[in-house]
Amino acid sequence: MRNPGAIAGQADVLDVDAYVTLGNDYLCTFLRGMMLPLQWKILKRWANEQTRARAQRVSPWESRPDAELVEVTGGIRDQKLAQLWDALHTIGFRVVDHDGTAIESLVPALTSDGLHLVCPSRAPMRPTRRVGFITHSLTGNALMLLTMSQQEVVSRPNEQQVRVRDIARQPNRNYLLNGVPMDTGNFVIIRHCETRANEQQVLLGRSNGAEGWESELVDPSPRPCPPGVQAWYRSSLTRTELTARAFGIDDAIACLGLDEMDIGAAEGTPERACHGRFPAVQRMHVHGDPFAAIVDEVPTGGSFAAGECFVEVLLRAHECLHREAGFVSNL
Repeated sequence: MRNPGAIAGQADVLDVDAYVTLGNDYLCTFLRGMMLPLQWKILKRWANEQTRARAQRVSPWESRPDAELVEVTGGIRDQKLAQLWDALHTIGFRVVDHDGTAIESLVPALTSDGLHLVCPSRAPMRPTRRVGFITHSLTGNALMLLTMSQQEVVSRPNEQQVRVRDIARQPNRNYLLNGVPMDTGNFVIIRHCETRANEQQVLLGRSNGAEGWESELVDPSPRPCPPGVQAWYRSSLTRTELTARAFGIDDAIACLGLDEMDIGAAEGTPERACHGRFPAVQRMHVHGDPFAAIVDEVPTGGSFAAGECFVEVLLRAHECLHREAGFVSNL
């Protein structure tokens, strides 16, 4: 039976003496450095068994199956949480539980079954000129959270209004309308025009197409361009390039930071099939967990392939606003 060291690729998996002394603080440090994460509760239980095994001089691995040791989806969520925790706070966001109670440190965040983002009390970033972005559903949500106050409202595809603070609570939902500019006065955000994949509810992330679902627009006809924009930015993906053309924009700067979320093994999958196939989708769409990522649970070459979580999208969108578009932080 393998121990966590063999799975994680580390020589010294867990210093039991350090665990006994420092407890959860030690496990937080351990999670940050893992190559392949273990679910938080499984790891803690393992440490406790190690401690008991020392006293009893028996192996804690004699009757532990691998399936019980590695819960890939939950483990990757825990690792992303540990790795991104400090960076998320640096850009002005906080984490709360399902009841809205603030979670101020990593340990209770790791042991919580449900996490949500809270926007800063005011927009943390502002432009130095009028700019525009042609982007995607989840990247568009990240841009809104970074540039709008939590009390502002946007229109959902069903024409209902939703506050930005509600987008923060469930960032993998409440998308902008396809091809409809959202103009705040200081900047414009356009989610790319509807594609054939959108029409058939097939998920595309950071690829230009999968299994026959290309970036072709359903309606590529010309559209009026929002006036007065001094600089346009778009993702590197073809569907935003085609959208820029539809709006008569031929000089939009391509930025990798504006690309859609990497959805891993869900690329090209019909949306209706994702809930049953990928456990992380429940965490992302139903519970709103911003640290969950879609995982290919079939090991390949000794590792597990995982996509991005929303917080990773938020962080690279923040970097793009700062480095590429010249936005200024209010923090």
